[in-house]
Amino acid sequence: MVISNGMLYLHNLTNKVTRQLTKSNLYITSLCSTKSGKLYFGTPEGIIYLVNEKYQITPFLDFTKSFEKKIGIALKKH
Repeated sequence: MVISNGMLYLHNLTNKVTRQLTKSNLYITSLCSTKSGKLYFGTPEGIIYLVNEKYQITPFLDFTKSFEKKIGIALKKH
């Protein structure tokens, strides 16, 4: 997995094919994988998404519901 210009890409090392997983409506700022192989990414708005085994993307945790959109502003100030 690679992040470039805020979008998530999957590159297959065997057949050397790169596939774009997200569009420009989701600007990705962080990427995390777990020991069990789960993949998550975050956006500046404060939403964390889960990428499943079929590379489908679903919201996992939405901080904007708890903190509104102030979380992005707070992070930028530090």
